[in-house]
Amino acid sequence: MNSDRVVVSAFKRFPLKQSLGGVIVSLQKTRFDHLSCLRIFSKIDTVFEILMEELHQSANTTPYSPLSLSDLFQVPYDECGA
Repeated sequence: MNSDRVVVSAFKRFPLKQSLGGVIVSLQKTRFDHLSCLRIFSKIDTVFEILMEELHQSANTTPYSPLSLSDLFQVPYDECGA
């Protein structure tokens, strides 16, 4: 999976002092927890709300709504992916 590769690449560069390492934010344990420089068991929305507050920034919290019907798509699959 591509997202795994991003994190693994950061972890590999960390011992070489080529990166600051990786941070994992998730409610569940992952197979990369032992490699992370910082592990936070939380929802990402909660972490970013706290971070934005700490940085004295405001975030747009308006929920997404499609601009027009052209932004809506019919997905021809059922809940099993068939």
